Amino acid sequence: MARKKRKKENKLLKLILFFFFFLLIIIYLVFNFKQDRLLKSIEKERGYIADYYIYGTHLNVTGNIELVDVDGYKISLVLKSNNEEIELKSNIKVDKNNISFKLSENINDGLSLNDLNNGNYYLLLKLSNKDNKKYYSFINSTEYGNLEYYSTTKNNNNKKIDFIYDENNKTFKISIVKSKLPSDVYDVTIDAGHGKIDPGSSFKLENNVYYESELSLKVALSLRDYLEQKGYKVLMTRESACDLDYYDLEGRAVIPNKYKTKLTISIHLNSEEKSMNYGGVEVYTPNDINYAFARNLADNTKNIAHTSYSLKKADKVEDGVYYSYYDDDTIKESTLESLKNNYKPYNIEKYAPTMYMIRETGGKMTKAYVDGRISAYGTNLYYDSNIATETYLIELGYISYKEDLRNIIDNYNLYAKAIGKTIDEYLK
Repeated sequence: MARKKRKKENKLLKLILFFFFFLLIIIYLVFNFKQDRLLKSIEKERGYIADYYIYGTHLNVTGNIELVDVDGYKISLVLKSNNEEIELKSNIKVDKNNISFKLSENINDGLSLNDLNNGNYYLLLKLSNKDNKKYYSFINSTEYGNLEYYSTTKNNNNKKIDFIYDENNKTFKISIVKSKLPSDVYDVTIDAGHGKIDPGSSFKLENNVYYESELSLKVALSLRDYLEQKGYKVLMTRESACDLDYYDLEGRAVIPNKYKTKLTISIHLNSEEKSMNYGGVEVYTPNDINYAFARNLADNTKNIAHTSYSLKKADKVEDGVYYSYYDDDTIKESTLESLKNNYKPYNIEKYAPTMYMIRETGGKMTKAYVDGRISAYGTNLYYDSNIATETYLIELGYISYKEDLRNIIDNYNLYAKAIGKTIDEYLK
């Protein structure tokens, strides 16, 4: 009797498994039929992608296509799936038969990867009028391959986003699936400036000597706690009075990209050789950006930490926001220095950020150049990468200005709150 019952149960289990696999085959066939139909709707003419990169949380793409008879058509870049079409904000120019495009002129703008829904999308150029729609795909004419990105944490959730070139179909595809962050991937990097042997600037106040390295670490640790309470996964370049290399495997300017963080904040204090009668916050930025985050960072620090904007005029973009870059004179100085020390000059581009923590963490987007030609200096493993963290350096105030120093000592948690609030608003 028991044997008959087991046989009956085995038959039922086999039947259930059969229907389960049959259902999977049907789903697979339906999906591929829809995908094939989508691919077949793409025109035979192909355009070219000349550049693409992910900087911070945004994807930027540049390319062109040669087409005839485009008069009367609306031209747009779209992400198209089997069930959805998303029109992308982009800069499109038409010169006779050549259509060129770029998602944004700013390296930290373009397609916000954090905002994409799960699914598979093709990047296509769309021509449309009241009677017709045409879709065109692109050939990869760059030296770069596929990109892998993890979205910043939101409500304890993340997404894995792959930007893929399909050589067979000559198409760029974006695949988005729900995924937990791997153990070696983080949302934000916090860099407390300087360290043990190199304590940075210092100042004596009321018989106590205060060091930049100690104060920046105190703010950095408080900022870490603030962001972790908001649910972010935070990486610190240092958590104690230690020293770091600039480059190589665990260098200060390498860590953010090694661990695939989206945003990096480097915390410092300014100084002058003697006591000052003014101070204030200075936020230093990358090149070619939308300044909204930098502006909010300066404003929030001023208002929440009860400080002021710096009165410094050199490199100033607007109140509290600064961009320090290489010009012809500083490039010449660097070249002469290299020749003096018998090494081949670095390939420094004009307008590259002078602050290494901003420049070298941004890969090719911020014109990084430390390629290892000077062994004693080290190698930035990501100097020519087309996926990189977005980095800002904030000078909280002037350690040599007594009012700034007292405020940072007494209200370091307010500085951390101001920075943390800005980051949270930006990423969410």
